[in-house]
Amino acid sequence: MGSENRKRNNMIPIRLSDEEHTQLQLRSEIVGVTIPAYLRCLAIHAEAPTISKVEWKAIRDELRRIRRTLDVMSDDYTFNSEPVPPEIEVMSKSLEEIKIMVTALAEKSGGKKT
Repeated sequence: MGSENRKRNNMIPIRLSDEEHTQLQLRSEIVGVTIPAYLRCLAIHAEAPTISKVEWKAIRDELRRIRRTLDVMSDDYTFNSEPVPPEIEVMSKSLEEIKIMVTALAEKSGGKKT
């Protein structure tokens, strides 16, 4: 099975709230590592893994693209005198929360603000 070749034999189970797990998952995905790898970096190296300024720019650009798409969708409903679906409003709010988290991570790792 390959488990006899593992370098890491010890596991430490932890309990997280749904929100804690979501934040941890998002932060690990932003830097492109698994949750266990992210936690190892924090615990052993006392810092989170970082990503380059080029990667921060790509994240910023993607957030802006999504924001523009949501704005266009919202404007279409408004133009046609239709109520904006709550899903679009929820996505817009979530996007703003993600932008705040990404900005904080970028500042912490020396990247530029989004």
